[in-house]
Amino acid sequence: MKSIITIIFSLLIFVACKQKEKSGIEFSDEYLSSYEWVIDSIYGSHEFIQDWIYFTPKKQFYRFSKYNKSYVIDSALIWKHNRVLKNDSELFKIIALDSQNIELKTFNKTYHAERWNTFDRENIKRFIENNEYKLLINGKWKLDSTEIGKGGLPLSCDQIEKGSIFDFKENGRLEVFEKDSLNYCNKFSYSLIKKELSLRKSDMVMGFPIAELNNNKLTLISRYIPKKNYTEEMWEKKKRGFKLYLTKKEN
Repeated sequence: MKSIITIIFSLLIFVACKQKEKSGIEFSDEYLSSYEWVIDSIYGSHEFIQDWIYFTPKKQFYRFSKYNKSYVIDSALIWKHNRVLKNDSELFKIIALDSQNIELKTFNKTYHAERWNTFDRENIKRFIENNEYKLLINGKWKLDSTEIGKGGLPLSCDQIEKGSIFDFKENGRLEVFEKDSLNYCNKFSYSLIKKELSLRKSDMVMGFPIAELNNNKLTLISRYIPKKNYTEEMWEKKKRGFKLYLTKKEN
């Protein structure tokens, strides 16, 4: 009899532990709203994902990504403790795993998110303000002319001239093709902050102020000149910056 009671008692403890594991730990609203969180994986999927999520103290929920057509995925939704609501319906159920990790569950997916930096509303503002430029810059642009003839980009792109192609992928990658080339001369990650295009390759970050950007025209200010073109005149242009004039290619 004692052995049966022991087995039953052990099973009850096991079930309780599993239930707790499934439902996560208790957490306060400040636990979510004091930090920014980054979704880094979807359970059971190899899909690359890196989404920044914010639970504001005023109960608004934001989700952003640098690797989509739009920076903004979800904007100003409502969250109530362990739920994110969209049009009064549950979009995510929130489960806290520990002090550093949470899960966001939908009816068919479970996202894992890790705690990053302290909450800063300026980050939300930055994503929203720059989304306009992200939506405009997506796609292929053809270089019409430059103020110096042949220009260049660091790391293998020395012949940037009329006819070169800048292909801004929706996933946050830029592929640059020299004139008439079928293979890109280099590939960068890109982001847009306050009308400046920032290109990243390994540990190198390059900035290109945007003089003009609309549905049809893109004008970048560059300071990158191929070494073989260095002259005193070119050096002065490099210091001031010279313009690259591009037009949008039709798909």
